[in-house]
Amino acid sequence: MRLNNKKLAFVIVWTICTEGRAYPQNTRDTLQPLVETSAQRFAIAERVALAKWDSGTAVEDAAREAQIIASTTKAAESRHLDAAWVSNFFRAQIEANKLVQY
Repeated sequence: MRLNNKKLAFVIVWTICTEGRAYPQNTRDTLQPLVETSAQRFAIAERVALAKWDSGTAVEDAAREAQIIASTTKAAESRHLDAAWVSNFFRAQIEANKLVQY
């Protein structure tokens, strides 16, 4: 089976975020909105790439990525979530989208 960039990116994100975890059914149900939102984000990645291409903007923006990670980590802590897990999840999302954009 040959994977296109979108599928590969999704597999990478999913693998990073679920590595070593076994979730009961109710947790999978709870994570469903997150998975759907991730899929929607991948669905627009090609359009984001075209917009960046047309405007001459680079795919990578380290400062913006750092802002996003800091923001999500702070939000995770305020909601008593595992900040490292949330940070890793969003880093993986960013990296997967960059793969699609390249």
